[in-house]
Amino acid sequence: MTPVSWIATFDRVGRNHDVAPLELRCDDPDEMAFAIYNHVRRFLASSDIEVVVDLEDNPHATIFCGFNTGGSAALRKVGPS
Repeated sequence: MTPVSWIATFDRVGRNHDVAPLELRCDDPDEMAFAIYNHVRRFLASSDIEVVVDLEDNPHATIFCGFNTGGSAALRKVGPS
């Protein structure tokens, strides 16, 4: 299976609204979540960070910090890598 390229565009991460988009070259939600986690953790004060990726009808990622929402990202498919 050929990896697919996606662009993650962040609405916000923590209190930061200026987080650069991230290009993802994978099609596995767990790999995408790990890449997004590595991209956003420097913007978050919490050490309890979890990223959940949903690729169904409206592809998106949700960032959790403990019991709070730490941000979100829209995911857009841009083609094979």
